[in-house]
Amino acid sequence: MKQDGEIRLLLEERRKGTSQKLAAARTGMSERTVRKYERAGKLPSQMKAPTTHRTRTNPFLTDWPWVQAQLQRDPALQAKTELLSNLVYGVLWEI
Repeated sequence: MKQDGEIRLLLEERRKGTSQKLAAARTGMSERTVRKYERAGKLPSQMKAPTTHRTRTNPFLTDWPWVQAQLQRDPALQAKTELLSNLVYGVLWEI
């Protein structure tokens, strides 16, 4: 995946009137990549679609109600501290 700055440099070269082939060579890209971004008219950060699905199962799904109860019981606890201490001592998961 190219960075936005690389594509901006490419588009600047093309605005100067250089050919696709020469602009590709000057920016270190293939001609195919140049065509792709020129046709799209977008920067790489604008082309990336947001992920709408979970990529893995939620490891806290079964233990989250217990964590919430602990935090409500003692407001001085911090969630990160509680989770880490229980992870180390094996309370939440079998080690």
